[in-house]
Amino acid sequence: AAAEEEPERRRVALVSLSGETTVTSDNDVWCGIAMVMERVGANIQDAAGTFMRNDKVSKSESCGGEWSFSAHPFGTRLTPMGAKMSDEGSDTFAIALLVKASIPEANIQLMSHILHTTFPRLVCTVTYGAHLNAEGNDAAAALVAGADGQEGAPRPLPEDRFLTGTIRLFGPDKVGQLATIAAVLAQCSVSILNLLVTTGFGDRDTYEFLDRAGGPLSENVISVAAFDRAAFDEARFKEEVTEAAKRVGYTAISIVVDAQANRARVREELADYYLSRKSSIRDYIQNTDTNDLSWL
Repeated sequence: AAAEEEPERRRVALVSLSGETTVTSDNDVWCGIAMVMERVGANIQDAAGTFMRNDKVSKSESCGGEWSFSAHPFGTRLTPMGAKMSDEGSDTFAIALLVKASIPEANIQLMSHILHTTFPRLVCTVTYGAHLNAEGNDAAAALVAGADGQEGAPRPLPEDRFLTGTIRLFGPDKVGQLATIAAVLAQCSVSILNLLVTTGFGDRDTYEFLDRAGGPLSENVISVAAFDRAAFDEARFKEEVTEAAKRVGYTAISIVVDAQANRARVREELADYYLSRKSSIRDYIQNTDTNDLSWL
């Protein structure tokens, strides 16, 4: 009988791309990433990105003569070789993209090479880590599974050593809010695994939250983990995060610890949160004139 083939060994890889790019018909960064992933047999598990308009890479006197783009790998400093990187007549944007993918172990170096040659104007990093298990999921995936059930129930880790949870915070966007929340989480021996920040406006008719970059309202969805289960005090954790969130201006707060949650309780908690968010938006609209939607 023929010997059974060994299963393909796969790893998790984090890929980042940042820098300046131009908008042309033959330059779509996301399409380029998708083609690279297909070529090396990688499967994207998570991805995010953002951009801003940028005239050109140059030195700014208002910022002490600093370049508008620079990289600092391993304690060194890299700056562009010249001030002009963009194509004439093309719109120029600064971008930052992050991709988490599973990839055959044998193709990691190939992926890195193709990314660097496909996007020569961007700074590209590739970091690979855990092997995938037989089900195709790495250990970290169990940590970032949300409490909503959107990605299925969190998978238990060996010895069930970790506690995970999801925090939702909504209110007027203010400087320093995340710093305060992160400090409280650290005091409670809790680490941030994933952070989604969305800014926007409130609808004057429905009091729903409208996702628009630069709006005066913000919503933060924070996936967290307590790595030392024995030292974790859930009551203290919820009390201190809630108090800190109110202190920095958040008006709708939800904290769900996965181990103590069931589907019915999670649905009830989320329903309460979204009702509180609508009430917060109504109060905000009635008491401020900065919720201007005329430009939408």
